[in-house]
Amino acid sequence: MQVACDLDGRVVAIGKEPVRGARHDTHAFHASGLADQIAGLHRCGDSGYQAHADITPDKKPRGRQLTAEQKQNNREINGIRAAVERAIAHVKAWRICSSRYRGPLEKFPAVLTAVIGLHFFKRAYE
Repeated sequence: MQVACDLDGRVVAIGKEPVRGARHDTHAFHASGLADQIAGLHRCGDSGYQAHADITPDKKPRGRQLTAEQKQNNREINGIRAAVERAIAHVKAWRICSSRYRGPLEKFPAVLTAVIGLHFFKRAYE
């Protein structure tokens, strides 16, 4: 699952389709439908989203070290990304994500869509 959040760590969007198997972050970002949901918004991501996010940490160049400025920049970006990690932890705590799904696998996306809808419905009335 792909998750987008605001700077306070509140979930604002979740990809419509879970991506099966071990896939690269950018593949899952597009295949899940999250890229379309948040198109046009400023995005911050980890180094797996280098070409698909406005703000990403600098990668260490091969055979060289990061400059002090790049290291400081990475620390600041990682501070922002901490909100994303809180949002992901929140989603992982949902029972459907934290326990084994026992229903038919072809129905999992529909069940997940219902859970996501209930989450946003609940937030609208808090």
